[in-house]
Amino acid sequence: MKNSLNKTARWSALVMAIGVMGLISAQSQAAINWPGGTGDPNKKSKNYKKGYKKGQKDWVGTPKDCGVLLEDVIPVPGWGETEPNDHMAAADRIFLNRFYKGNSLDKFDKDWYYFATTKPNQNLLINFLGDQADYTSTDGWVVNVHDRNGNVIASFDSTTSGPGNIYRNGDKEEDVVDPNEPILAKTPLSNAKIMLTTLGNAGRYYISVASKEDAGAERAYHISAMVSESDQISPNPDTNFFDTETEINDTQEAADPLRSNVHMFGTFGRKMVK
Repeated sequence: MKNSLNKTARWSALVMAIGVMGLISAQSQAAINWPGGTGDPNKKSKNYKKGYKKGQKDWVGTPKDCGVLLEDVIPVPGWGETEPNDHMAAADRIFLNRFYKGNSLDKFDKDWYYFATTKPNQNLLINFLGDQADYTSTDGWVVNVHDRNGNVIASFDSTTSGPGNIYRNGDKEEDVVDPNEPILAKTPLSNAKIMLTTLGNAGRYYISVASKEDAGAERAYHISAMVSESDQISPNPDTNFFDTETEINDTQEAADPLRSNVHMFGTFGRKMVK
């Protein structure tokens, strides 16, 4: 009887040991075959599902820390033009540092925008993109910068000079990323047409966008404006433009200048009154 009890105890201990070893083996297998947990990599365990939901919550709460940037998940945000805005008198206000979407109805359509500077000699940086279907297709338009009287002070062809005029660290898969340089968000801005000009005086300025012959007709585009300091300290005299003739202007030497987009008023045989 005693021997029988000893044998039973030994067998029970052996079975228990085998069970424990099997449990350890199963756990090891689960770890090796994660996320399945059962040896089947296509079957997700409860721990995997729980961790996945926790990861989603973390990404939603702090997307930037998880490497998810706004530019990676949504199109370039911005506002749109309002038609008709075919003349400087009906120009849309363009807030700085924001993209606006415009559309060239036909080759005669011309879109006008305005903004203001607060200091003399500030740089104007215009970023120009194509439609959201192909942001990099920027060719087809002429972009002009006008002063407060409509005079063209800068003119640009919207065609880019290459695949992009802003290099961003890590833009390409084959890039060897310098760990000392920040990896910037890969946005359509990398391929924007960049236009830079310095504005002499403080005040209102205009930007006009028109199709280059038929190239921009029935196409959309995106445009933004940024203003920054130029460190230029040269004084700029007030241009003091006017829109009526000045008498006496009966000779070539006394001719009044005729400026773009400014309607000049003149008379024959009448005396002008101040």
